[in-house]
Amino acid sequence: MTAFESSSGHTLNGDRRLSKLDRVRWFLVNWMNNARATSNLDPALELARFRTENTATVWSTIDAAASPARRLCDLFWLTLPWRQIARELNGSVKALEVGCGTGRYGILAQDCLGDAFGGYVGLDVARHAEWDSHRSDPKIELVCADSGSTARYLSGANLIITQSALEHFEEDLLFFRQIADYVATANRPMIQFHLMPSAGCLTTFPWHGVRQYTPRTISRITRLFGKETSKRLYFLGSLECNRIHRRYITYPWLLRRGDQRRKRLDAYDRELRRAVERDDIAPKGNEACFHALVLQSRLTRDVFAA
Repeated sequence: MTAFESSSGHTLNGDRRLSKLDRVRWFLVNWMNNARATSNLDPALELARFRTENTATVWSTIDAAASPARRLCDLFWLTLPWRQIARELNGSVKALEVGCGTGRYGILAQDCLGDAFGGYVGLDVARHAEWDSHRSDPKIELVCADSGSTARYLSGANLIITQSALEHFEEDLLFFRQIADYVATANRPMIQFHLMPSAGCLTTFPWHGVRQYTPRTISRITRLFGKETSKRLYFLGSLECNRIHRRYITYPWLLRRGDQRRKRLDAYDRELRRAVERDDIAPKGNEACFHALVLQSRLTRDVFAA
């Protein structure tokens, strides 16, 4: 019998309807899994802060009602060094996204890469109505499949991405093991970007998915990859962004007052921007709003190098 391959070691999934007892258990097992966040780290894993100094031109292009985590994630995607990514991947980027939802990040990659966009395959466990609008694009393929089937779709991919998906995979280590095997045998340049909830999301996104992530639990993932892969974990946002989320979303939801973002949109947008700026200047220790894991394999140069 194959061992269960999860970085959190449990199967409680907040996406399902949990009993009151299981809701308590979900909090407790994740609280314990998030403890000792910076102990027993992969020595090859670099920890870094994502800075938002150059985001003034893209801030207004993101939905003003997006959650703090979603806003930070979109800032990350929109300010990636796409030209350097294309250069390191030999001028043609073929992307695979697992847990793709509507496929919006495949379209973002297509827009950012231009002629260097070589194609995109998006996998999701559920079909989305928005998929129909991409049927005529020969470079976009959207497929119903789960993360355990990832190996079937890896051939040819040199950019592998997830956005707010890993926390929903009951066997996230199985997912990464498939990719690690592919990286080890493909013998060519490859880049991965995985954006995932931090420990702070235990109380900002209660009963969401299976787990949150810390540098310690992410090290369980990065140890699957060999010396050909550089490993960096970015902290996106910090205490102030988490406070904004709780004030406008979590607490009103728990009190059954409804989400306050669109009800106070101007104030929310203004306060969130200040929170992002304050977190840039004075982040709170190891607290993050979200994480971005970057894995670069067999590249001649770090794509983030100046």
